[in-house]
Amino acid sequence: MYEYKEYVVPIVVALISLGGTIAGLWVGYRRWLEDKRAAAAKGFHSGRQGAYQELWEKVERLNVDARIEQIPQMAYSKRIAEINAFMLTSNVYIDDSDRKLVNSYIQAAHRFHEVVRSCEIDGANINLGDTANIPNEVLQQSKALLESQKIALRLRETLLQKVRSVVSRAA
Repeated sequence: MYEYKEYVVPIVVALISLGGTIAGLWVGYRRWLEDKRAAAAKGFHSGRQGAYQELWEKVERLNVDARIEQIPQMAYSKRIAEINAFMLTSNVYIDDSDRKLVNSYIQAAHRFHEVVRSCEIDGANINLGDTANIPNEVLQQSKALLESQKIALRLRETLLQKVRSVVSRAA
C-alpha cells in the first residue's frame, strides 16, 4: 500500500500544478485580449471624436462665411461637395443619420440666408452680415424669415448636441 502512495501523490501534485498553470495562462490570455480590445476601442473613439469635431468646424465655417457675405452658387456647391467628401472618407466614424442631419442643416441655413437677403425688411440683412441674431421684431415681419430661422436653428442645435455628445464622451 505504501508503494501506491509513492506514485499517486507526485502525479496528483503534478496535475494540480498543471491545472494551475493552465488556469493562469487562460486568465492572462483573457486579460491581454481585453487590453487589446480596449486599446482598439480607444483609438476608434479618438478618431470618431476628431471626425465629428472637424465636421462641425467645416459645417459651421460654411454657415458663418455665408452669413458674412453671399457665396456664389458654384463656390457654395463646391464647399458642400467638400463637406460631403469629408463625410464619405470619415464614414467609419460618422453615423448615417448624422450625414443626413448635416445636409439638412446646410440646406436650411442656406435657405435662411436666401430668405434674409431677399427680404426687404430693414435690419435683417445688416444683422445677418454681422452674424448677430436677428431681432424678434424683424422676424415677426416675415413668416418665411421666421420659419426658415426656426428650422435652421433647430437643425443646428440637434447637430451641435450630437457633436458635443461624441466629443465629450470618454473612450
